[in-house]
Amino acid sequence: MIQPGDVLNNSQVSETFGVGDRGRIRYSLKNSCLVIISDPAKSLSDDRWEGEVLHYTGEGKLGDQALTKQNRTLAESPSSGMEIHLFEVLTKAEYVYAGQVDLCDVPYHDSQFDDDGKPHSVYMFPLKLKKGGIVPELSIEQIQAHREIRQQILSSETVDALRKRAQQAKGRPQTRATISIQIVRDEAVSEYVKRAANGICDLCGNHAPFKNHKGAPYLECHHLMPLAKGGDDLMNNAVALCPNCHRKMHAINNASDKKSLFERIAERDEVILKAELALE
Repeated sequence: MIQPGDVLNNSQVSETFGVGDRGRIRYSLKNSCLVIISDPAKSLSDDRWEGEVLHYTGEGKLGDQALTKQNRTLAESPSSGMEIHLFEVLTKAEYVYAGQVDLCDVPYHDSQFDDDGKPHSVYMFPLKLKKGGIVPELSIEQIQAHREIRQQILSSETVDALRKRAQQAKGRPQTRATISIQIVRDEAVSEYVKRAANGICDLCGNHAPFKNHKGAPYLECHHLMPLAKGGDDLMNNAVALCPNCHRKMHAINNASDKKSLFERIAERDEVILKAELALE
């Protein structure tokens, strides 16, 4: 028997509950239950958690949604007593089981945008976790991945279409518990690369844009092979960048820029070594 927190693939979800392998709301006639799938990365549907209640967008990708088919089955679940099982897809093809939920309030209308980018009326279903259920935790990387997918979807829209979407923003952002693994860096490496840069950005060659509260030029340590992806916290993997170039490396990570920075590391350390030998 699966437990909240277990991760299944799509086939396992179908086999376990006797439902199909497609759709946001999947009904099992054999087991008389519903399986609800919330996939924040797959579309721009505005499912959102408020405490232990998920405000869940009904089925219907084009045009106004109707209280028919599985939307109707979900709406009538309090009177039918049908079990409802909730999964969230936080990473592609990984279905995290949150547990059983109940419809805790009447469905209500909301305005979102359909798959053609046109405003449409949707049904929102307030689903409350039953005892033992969990709100699945996301990692920082998963949140960033979801943002990038949504940004990619939105990048093809016109400014006018984006303005209309922005006008319907909820105002209060959704909050979620996250799993965070903190990397403790070696401050000697960070301080060395910044000191060796002598106030000059290793990428653009410009002076640091301002001084910190101690009066030192403000530069930031950047690892060419990210520590989070197994890169070493060593001098030969670290440079000092101005804030603008640091953000550029994280946003674009251009291959020619990386090549230039590795060359800069070799040049920098060779100069330092020669200076040390001259002092001996």
